Parts: sequence; C-alpha cells; structure tokens
Amino acid sequence: MWELVQNIEFCKHISFLNLSFNSFVGSHTNEIVESLSNFIKRNRKLQHLDISYCGLKKDEVFEVVKSCKKSRSLLGMTNHYTYITFSSNTFDGKLDH
Repeated sequence: MWELVQNIEFCKHISFLNLSFNSFVGSHTNEIVESLSNFIKRNRKLQHLDISYCGLKKDEVFEVVKSCKKSRSLLGMTNHYTYITFSSNTFDGKLDH
C-alpha cells in the first residue's frame, strides 16, 4: 500500500479516489498519511476520497481531513460510516460518527 500512495502523491488528474478496504496499518502508516495529505493538497481536481476500512486511527484520519482545508476541489470524503462534506472549503475540525 505504501508504494501505491507514494506513487499517487504527485498525480494531479485524479478526481475520485477509492482506497477503501486497503490496509494502511504497518511500518509506513505515518508516511502513508503524510503522502495522502500531500496528494489532497496538491490535487486540484479531487472531488471525492474514500478511505473506509483502511485501519487508520482517529488521529490519523483527522490529519488527512485537516489537509482537506487546503483542497480547492474536494466535495466529500468517506471514512467508515462517516461521510464528511465540505461547503465553501471549510472544515470545523469535528468528525461526527
């Protein structure tokens, strides 16, 4: 999984990314979260991201969501049963489960 996320970090033309049911747990979890966050910040076409059932802890998910503030195109993100929407590219730092 680390190699996949590392390779998409610099892709700028992905608009929908579904990484659900891929395990992020392991020795590279922090690097995966950082690369995914960088991808979100750099990609100006990303509209939806699904990271459901990837084994991320709440604080790791929060790091990914914080990077969404930098996104100019992201409309929604799915994590487990949580669907997070962004209006006017704002996020108040709360995750509802």
